[in-house]
Parts: sequence; structure tokens; C-alpha cells
Amino acid sequence: MVEKAVMSQPASRPAPVQRHGRQIAVQVAVQVAVQVAYEDADRVFGVAFRDSRTGDEATIDEARRLMTAYLETYAPKTPRRRR
Repeated sequence: MVEKAVMSQPASRPAPVQRHGRQIAVQVAVQVAVQVAYEDADRVFGVAFRDSRTGDEATIDEARRLMTAYLETYAPKTPRRRR
């Protein structure tokens, strides 16, 4: 579960969230992404192992593809090298 940060500071000085707002937003986004990935994988693997102790290989492969595709959207963008 992702907890919301409560920031209350006097108006005379900026709150840390104002100076580092992007960093906090990124940290929250990563926490949410990990939680979503975990929940999705848990559900798909539950389906894969519902009828078999060894799991349905096709469903396991799809779970891998699902997690890889989703989590790749959070990977840092790297510039392409010129040849």
C-alpha cells in the first residue's frame, strides 16, 4: 500500500516537496509501479498454478511478457549509439 506524504510547513519557507517535488513524484510512481506489477504477477501466476503444481508454461510465459513489457516503460531512456 502506498502511503501519502503529509507536508505542512509555514508559508514563510518552502516545503521540501517544493524543492524536490519531482524526486518525490518519481519515488511515488516507482512504488505504485512495483505494487501494480506485484499484484498483476500474483494474479497471473495464480492462474498458471491453479490446476497444476508445475504451472501452465504458456501462462507463465505470458506473465513474464506482461511484467517485462510493463516494467520496461519505467526503464531509463538511453540514447542510441551511432554506428
